[in-house]
Amino acid sequence: MMVLTPVFSDEKSLPFPTSLLYNFTSSPSYEILYFIHCFTFQFFIHFTIAGNDILILAFLLAVSQQYYILRSSFAAFDTEVMLKVNKSLRKKYGDKLELKYDERKEYLYRCVRQHHMLLSFTKKLNSTLNPLELSQLVVSIIAICFGILRITSKGNINSADIFSSFYYITAYIFQLAIDCYLGTYLFYQGSLLPDSIFCCNWQNLDDTKLKKDLMFILLHSQRVPQFSSYGLYNMNMESFLRVLRVAFSFYTMMSNVGR
Repeated sequence: MMVLTPVFSDEKSLPFPTSLLYNFTSSPSYEILYFIHCFTFQFFIHFTIAGNDILILAFLLAVSQQYYILRSSFAAFDTEVMLKVNKSLRKKYGDKLELKYDERKEYLYRCVRQHHMLLSFTKKLNSTLNPLELSQLVVSIIAICFGILRITSKGNINSADIFSSFYYITAYIFQLAIDCYLGTYLFYQGSLLPDSIFCCNWQNLDDTKLKKDLMFILLHSQRVPQFSSYGLYNMNMESFLRVLRVAFSFYTMMSNVGR
């Protein structure tokens, strides 16, 4: 909509403010500049911002689904499903664990190894995305604040400016909501893991040592993953509402200063 706004204007203009020493409204200069603006804007939006959001979405959904699979795996402990899973994983990895452990310990070892991998991956993902998520929090607060400030300004603002500002605010809110919702979803899937371990078929085990191992795994599983920004903010729906409150407080302060 930002790119198409000049099309509905009475005079020739470009999507972004432009100041040139010559008259750029004549053909073909106007068409060339318009194409450059549109291509640059679309490239930046689709490949940089939207591409980054989709990449984060894919990572968080993949980790969340892996926790769901891990929960199902612990729930299948000491059942016929366990035997089928062990058999298929032996062919896949060829790690010869069946030579070191019995059937149940082999299965537990694979589950614990998978859990450790997920915790390690989440930690590395946080470390990689820390600068990005912190900048997104700051930029979202500023963008939402100034977007509302523009809509509520008493100056000469037309309906196209109001619509573009509203669209601008909505895009930033939606972008932040994606990360916060998926961060909440990841935490939810990870928090259900101890329940799945506790509800597995451990009461009927006759091996006391294996029961102790399961208790240790249960204790270790209470380390619930968090998608965070430098550990300052956990990216969840609570932080999402907090950002909106801060943005509104910032807007109130700026509107009072402008009076």
